[in-house]
Amino acid sequence: FIRLSPTPLEVAESIDMLRFIEHGRKVKMVPTEYATHAVDTVEDLKRVEELLQKDPLTKEYL
Repeated sequence: FIRLSPTPLEVAESIDMLRFIEHGRKVKMVPTEYATHAVDTVEDLKRVEELLQKDPLTKEYL
């Protein structure tokens, strides 16, 4: 990813996945039954950090 140069659309939209798409790379998505949480603000980060502290699997990976 870091070897690809940022594209105008990626920069304009602030969506890093657009870098792959505009460079002709494939992006695969899979459905999940688990909740996901966007981290776009400091408040989002704090909320997700709190959720991770309560998640029993976090200790397995960190």
